[in-house]
Amino acid sequence: MASDFYGGVELIGAAFKAVMLAVASNLLGDDAEQLRARTSYNRPNLFARFELARKSLRPDGET
Repeated sequence: MASDFYGGVELIGAAFKAVMLAVASNLLGDDAEQLRARTSYNRPNLFARFELARKSLRPDGET
């Protein structure tokens, strides 16, 4: 059961990264400079929060 749980955590992580890449890709073609700047400003914070949540869900410390 633990491996299923950790597999789910990794699946959610992959989906999160895919969404962030899609957002970045979509912003490249837009003229929304303010939106692009806001998104790039928030991206490191979002990734840091995701990593913290992922590590707290994997108490064995695996990455």
